[in-house]
Amino acid sequence: MHGALLLYRLLEKYPTDRLMVIEGNIFPSNPGRRLPGVPYQTFRQGWPRLQRTQFSRIFAAGQIFSGPWKASQVERLLGRFQPEAVLTVTYYYAWRTAAALARRRRLPLHLVHHDECIETPLLPGWAKPWVHRIFGKVYRQAASRFCVSPQMAEYYERRYGAPGDVMYPSRGADAQVFAGPPPRLGEEQKGRGLTVAFGGTIGAPGQRRQVTLVCDAVGTMGGTIHLFGPLEAAQCHAHGLAGAHVQLRGTLSSEAFKDCLRREADVLLVPMNMDPGDAMNARISFPSKLVDYTAVGLPLLIIGPEYCSAVQWARENDGVAEVAVGDDPAAIRAALERLQSPARRIQLAETALRTGEKMFSYQAAWTRFCKGLTGGKAARGNPVAKASPTVQRAPSPLAVD
Repeated sequence: MHGALLLYRLLEKYPTDRLMVIEGNIFPSNPGRRLPGVPYQTFRQGWPRLQRTQFSRIFAAGQIFSGPWKASQVERLLGRFQPEAVLTVTYYYAWRTAAALARRRRLPLHLVHHDECIETPLLPGWAKPWVHRIFGKVYRQAASRFCVSPQMAEYYERRYGAPGDVMYPSRGADAQVFAGPPPRLGEEQKGRGLTVAFGGTIGAPGQRRQVTLVCDAVGTMGGTIHLFGPLEAAQCHAHGLAGAHVQLRGTLSSEAFKDCLRREADVLLVPMNMDPGDAMNARISFPSKLVDYTAVGLPLLIIGPEYCSAVQWARENDGVAEVAVGDDPAAIRAALERLQSPARRIQLAETALRTGEKMFSYQAAWTRFCKGLTGGKAARGNPVAKASPTVQRAPSPLAVD
């Protein structure tokens, strides 16, 4: 969520004695999902329950305003750890504390931009111009700026006056990647409809509408839709995701999820948010589920506005996905009908595998990350400069999330 997985995968092979993670108390991590062997500390940002009240947007603005005041608290948590760099994800509030700490310690600041954090419903409208000015100063302060899509890098450079490096979300270092589509994908349906799978959360109304439209179309075509993730039956029913053709599969581990898709699914669904209020995020962020989807060997169905990053990615990589633009039920049904062709499914699946390995591999992200941390300079014996996490000497980053 909001870059946490990207950051975890980037750092999962980093020398643990040269890394510390300090996180805010409002959105603490699950201890069972932390980087093994890495020390974690928590600093107090405020009262978490205010994030879930009618005052949440005012609370968010206050958190960004007060961020620098908490840098001294973070310094006390360092103990004997001597950071050589500060790394943070620019979402919610800790990024401003991280920037203040980097200034106080005269350390290089490295930013990971996974989602647009200002032009969202998270902040009140009156605060956004002010937060843009703050964010711009932090963006220009950074020694490296890792943007999750080309659209984000271009937009931020125009708005804030500094270039960013494109670093797509990546797979894990030991991620399972299949060599080709499952043989059954090339078989005719034999009287049954398509099995469409979706993995993740369905939070925004504009995204829920996309999933509901696909659900309705699949049902009328005699198929099934499998929904993986922390989705509750009552919530799904309230949004029209109901019927004998809808199966809630719960949350699985990454490898179990992929195996299940290989056995059962014919199509993988990528719904993009259509909400006008979240248009900027859809335009410049990148759906991280494409990273794992493209490793499975199944065809992709992307549904979203023409301007969104996923649709643009499909346009730039011809044959990587079936695309339905907008929320027109007829366009969605037509895309599903095209996917009933075994030859079409195989073609899309093979292209997705090749494209995913080229763009989302761990090594591709690690190389870009290393280049950013070292300013593109090589240093003998340094795993960051050499893009090899197995050597002992590495800069000591402090990850503030």
